Amino acid sequence: MEQSATRLIALLFIFLSCTLSCNTDKNKSFEGQLFTLITPEQSGVTFNNVIVETPREHIYSFNYIYNGAGVAIADFDNDGFQDIYFVGNQVQDKLYKNLGNFKFEDVSALAGIDKFDGWRSGVSTADVNGDGFMDIYITRGGFLNIPEKIRICSSSIKKI
Repeated sequence: MEQSATRLIALLFIFLSCTLSCNTDKNKSFEGQLFTLITPEQSGVTFNNVIVETPREHIYSFNYIYNGAGVAIADFDNDGFQDIYFVGNQVQDKLYKNLGNFKFEDVSALAGIDKFDGWRSGVSTADVNGDGFMDIYITRGGFLNIPEKIRICSSSIKKI
């Protein structure tokens, strides 16, 4: 009997906690605009992952052709601003240096990342060698067996 009462009290407590924590103000409105569109001309970010089916690369040879690629945001040059790395499937990857105030500069050629080939499908970052600079890991795939790549942050990226 005592065990049943304990269970009942516990269930009642959980029910009341959930009920009382719910937001009942469903008509809450926000004043002003929540988001502002920043155009490529304003930001300097012009990356576009265009996919064009070819006789070699198409939905029947690679089911995931339209799954997109990836983006990584990290401070690659340790200047205190979060930079952007875009991975392209059929287009070249792009690295944008954050200049502050939502302004970015394409530093892909300077950093040497405009030379990657193959189908890139994802990106992640970590400081794999412990030098204090974020490194870039690029996953690759497609209908061919292409190895992944890791981009160790070199002096060219540190100086962007």
